[in-house]
Order: sequence, then structure tokens, then C-alpha cells
Amino acid sequence: PGCSRYSSLSEATTIQLELNELSRLSNNSSYKVRGDGALESILLNLPANHLPRIYVDVNTGHTTGMLTLGARGDSYYEYLLKQFIQTQDKRLFEEYLGAMESIKVNLLKSSADKLTYVAEMDNEAKISDKMDHLVCFLPGNLALGTLYGAPDWHLHLAEDLIRTCMAMYHTRTGLAPEIVKFDPKFGLFISKSDEFSLLRPETAESLFILWRVTKKTRYRNWSWDLFSAMERNARDPDKGYSSITDVNSEQPTRRDSMESFFLAETLKYLYLINLPDDVLPLTHYVFNTEAHPLPLVRDFHWFREEKGVGRGNESDGPDIADSSLTVQSHSEA
Repeated sequence: PGCSRYSSLSEATTIQLELNELSRLSNNSSYKVRGDGALESILLNLPANHLPRIYVDVNTGHTTGMLTLGARGDSYYEYLLKQFIQTQDKRLFEEYLGAMESIKVNLLKSSADKLTYVAEMDNEAKISDKMDHLVCFLPGNLALGTLYGAPDWHLHLAEDLIRTCMAMYHTRTGLAPEIVKFDPKFGLFISKSDEFSLLRPETAESLFILWRVTKKTRYRNWSWDLFSAMERNARDPDKGYSSITDVNSEQPTRRDSMESFFLAETLKYLYLINLPDDVLPLTHYVFNTEAHPLPLVRDFHWFREEKGVGRGNESDGPDIADSSLTVQSHSEA
């Protein structure tokens, strides 16, 4: 679609956490109002299945293009949940739950090698059996939601999906490609054009959240596998860490470039998974899509006043930071 008329779904709906916090800190609701306006135009034009497409008409709020939880669509779903956690706006949680239910019905598939994955759908409702590494944010998001009332099947699905994400790392380098596809007979495979690795953070993020939620040691162990593979194949002693061109090469070529998210997100989550739970606890902070922790504080309720204008009585509203939420613990399976 033309650049002048369309925006990416994830671009229009991945600013709200930050604008909310800016409004809170500055006591100026105008930032929150602008962010809400962008999201509201999309929510008002959602299809019956709760799943918007990846291009948004900036004039109408209608969406078109692919239906995917990968590039251009991922963080819309991430921020539905996280805005609810931040503001306790129950409508956003209900919309998130509706979207997850619809994803389960319309996009969730099982491969020939018994891996659960999230497919894509085009405008003609044709399914594409591919999954971006970007989709690996979803296991962590699903697990996070169970701390705030999401049904148990979210956690079960999270644990199935993280196995698929880890299967992406079953390469000669131990690093995941940008995209994997699923053959009806043979299951997961990597196309030549997709075999590069940018050292993306989504799997590390989900492992961190799943460790905090379940306390299953395999998630910590798997995070060490990721880090070790990066140390072996992506680290240059003189320059830092580099993206690589071929995850299935015995001697991968480095691209001589390091994405900013590698430091901001990938390494941060691999570090946090080894720290005690009282360091940035999930019931006191919400991480934005770039892994920056934002505090959960009681005075966000004032944003729920009409049009988001004015500051309410700070003694009212839920005291999220002092909530009695506890992290569910499971014995190692």
C-alpha cells in the first residue's frame, strides 16, 4: 500500500505504553489521548474475529493486507495485554482475550513433526505455513497474561509454542533464522532466503517470562543454550556481536553489524533470567516492546476519566504495585 495512506499496525499501536507513562510523569494527559486515539480508530473497525490486518488506513482505521503475528503485526497483540496491565482498562483485556481465542481457531496449526505454530492468512483467507521469529514473543505474552486472569490454556499454549521457537535454534550454529516454514510432510524447514540471524530477542524474552511464571528449570537451561551459541558464532572479540548470514553453516559469515535490540533486549532478557524474582518483578513492572521496564503505579486510574483529561483523586483506583498477585509455580515436568 502507498506510504501516504497506510501505516503498519504495529507502528500505530506500539506507542501507547510509552505515551501513558509520559502523561503520568508530566501530569499532561495529551500524550495519552493521542495514543488512545490511534488505537481507538483500529478497535472501532475490527472485524468480527478480533484480528486486524497489518496495514492501517490512516484516514479510516480500516486494515488490509496479511493477517500475521509476525512483522508489522506482532506488538499490537503484545500491547493489548500490556496496556491492560499498566492501566487496568478491562476493555483492552477483553479484546486481548478475544484475539487469542480467534488466533487459536484461525491460525494455530500443528506440523508433521508435532510442532505447534502460528500461521499467516492473506486477504483471501489462504493460509501460509510460515512463522517469523518475531512471533516468539507470543509464548511469553500468553504466560504473562495468566498472572492477570487469562485462562489456563494460555499457559499450556505458551509452553507448546516455546518448544517450536526452540526448534528454530536446532541448526548447525545453534542460532535461529529469521523465518521458518512448515512442509506438510516433513515439518519445519528453513528457506535459503531466510537463514540469516539478527540475534533477535523474542525467544529470550519468552524464556525469561516462562521461567518467572513456572519456575521450570528447562527455560533457564535453554536460555544458556542461546547465549552459548551467540558466544560461539556471533561474537567478535574486537567489535562486539554480529548478525550472521547462514545459521546452518559450519563457519558462518558475520555481517559486521549489530542490531540495537541485541543490547537493549536480547542480552537484557538473558541476564534477567538469572537474577532473583525481586529484580524487576512482573507484578510491579511491565516491559515495553524494547524491553524497557515501566513501573506499575496506582495513579494510572485517572486516565480512565472521560477523554483522559484531568487528574483524579490518587487515593482511588487499584493499587497495582501492592497487589496480592503471585507468580504461579509448577513442578518441573
